[in-house]
Amino acid sequence: MSTHLGSLRSRILLPLTAAALLAATLVATISYYLGDRQANRQLRERFDVISRTLETPSFPLSPTVLATLGDLTDTELITFAQDGGILDSTLTGEPPGSARVLSQALQSTQSRRDSDAPGDGAMVRISGIDGQAGYLVRSFRREASTVVADSVVEVAVLFDEESLTRARWQAASLPLATGLSTLAVLSLVSWLIARRLVARISTLQMGVEQIAAGNFDTDRLSEETSTDELGKLSSAVRTMSLDLKTLWSAVHRGERQKLIHQMAAGLAHQVRNSLTGARMALEIHSRSCSGGDEESLRVADSELSSVEDYVNRIMRVASGDAASPEVGAVTTAFEDNQRSLAAIARHQQIALSWHIDAELADCNVPDIRSLSAAIQNLVMNGLQAGATDVSVQAGLPEGKGQLQVVVSDNGPGLALSTDDDIFEAFVTSKPEGLGLGLSVVRRAAEALGGEVHWHRSDHRTHFVFTAKLQHDS
Repeated sequence: MSTHLGSLRSRILLPLTAAALLAATLVATISYYLGDRQANRQLRERFDVISRTLETPSFPLSPTVLATLGDLTDTELITFAQDGGILDSTLTGEPPGSARVLSQALQSTQSRRDSDAPGDGAMVRISGIDGQAGYLVRSFRREASTVVADSVVEVAVLFDEESLTRARWQAASLPLATGLSTLAVLSLVSWLIARRLVARISTLQMGVEQIAAGNFDTDRLSEETSTDELGKLSSAVRTMSLDLKTLWSAVHRGERQKLIHQMAAGLAHQVRNSLTGARMALEIHSRSCSGGDEESLRVADSELSSVEDYVNRIMRVASGDAASPEVGAVTTAFEDNQRSLAAIARHQQIALSWHIDAELADCNVPDIRSLSAAIQNLVMNGLQAGATDVSVQAGLPEGKGQLQVVVSDNGPGLALSTDDDIFEAFVTSKPEGLGLGLSVVRRAAEALGGEVHWHRSDHRTHFVFTAKLQHDS
């Protein structure tokens, strides 16, 4: 219960509703007070008219005349003789009740007469007949006259208190109804506004909780398009989420790279020893077996040299002592990879085609090793993708002073979700893969001042690699 009352909706609605209710009550109270004053003023005005009409005798106040005057003025009239006795009355009802009201009216009249108060005195409230609403009584003296033959010396005028109360409530009912209707409308509008605000704040709260839990995909916050304060706050939270997502990715990338270095340091030593033994065995076999398959031996020796160079590079990176960049010709990187990869393609019965633009003959790259490693990993990735056709196209795109290499294959494509970055270390679609090849490609692109991306079109997977060139002078 306390949580419900402490909600933002309650904190908005309760003060507004209380203020509106207080205002309506105040307006109704003032209206009732003003209505009471107006009813009393009208009552005095009616008494003044009656007293001016009857205080100067011009006609006898017979019972018939008295009843007619009572109906016209909506009052009850009682006439008194010189000795204080009651002459006539317009009161109706049971005699006991009428007698009690007459007795009270007589007492109030005698009290006014005995007090010798100036004027006509104040009104006196008396009880009604049989528990009904009472009357307000006021009397006046009737001048003596020799013209009119009646013995009426004083007249008491009784105003029905129920009609006076009804007049008061009529005066207060309209402001009260207006105040209550305003209260209802204000409460409804306030509830709708509070509901909308609470819903937006709840959405913002859930988004912040997702961010705090490490989920930076705040799709809920993207639905907030308002330009008010809450909209600006949601926009700020979205920006913070994107910044945290970028930072989180950078931290994880750094952790993965550190893990790569640690793994490389251990594996490289083991692999280098095995490679040294394999090369020694290959050389002994080459010297002892004349007339053998020289091409196979040459390919095996080239592959062992490439692997040994690759292992040495890994060891230098792992130890933090990277080799200095070596400027080289673009065509050299392609020729080396064509020789080493042709045999692998023939062995796997994959059609491997190369299309090298002749304009690249006079172009150099800042680091030939990085370019060669990138080309080798991209082509090997295509050869291992279950394709039957792999093509390599290299050239100078129009309007760009940089090398562009496009490696495409007709394999089934990547079996990764769109959320995975395939160029991150250890992200791979191959059950037996480590996910390091494309990570090497991206690092090579960054080292050469370019970029790498991929797309799928015409049932082929295309990897686009770019690098800055150094032209011969």
